[in-house]
Amino acid sequence: MDTADKAGASANEYEDINRFFASFQPSEDIRSKETTDGNLVSNADGSYTSALLKPLFHSSHASNLLVTRDGTLHIVWFNGDSEGGAGNAIVYSSLAAGATRWPEPIVVSQQDDRSAQNPVLFY
Repeated sequence: MDTADKAGASANEYEDINRFFASFQPSEDIRSKETTDGNLVSNADGSYTSALLKPLFHSSHASNLLVTRDGTLHIVWFNGDSEGGAGNAIVYSSLAAGATRWPEPIVVSQQDDRSAQNPVLFY
């Protein structure tokens, strides 16, 4: 019998979740092609496509994606020198529908005396 944890999720549910996220992991053939130039690269069978964007600062996390009606994929994320440090920025880039390369990210919010944190896009 499957036992539930304190949050009510069973071991089988966690296994299903782990399998789901593992399905998004790139294969070795795509990892060898990835560079930080923003170009989209796909694996041999086309089931996985990714791109790496060159960060503007040392630390990057808390990304948020939004697809708008015209098919453009927008992304924002925290980017700075250290977690919680003054001058940390929010950066942005967008991939137009049908494009094969992300443009370089731009800083959309940054103040010298405070740390920008975890952006969210909404439409």
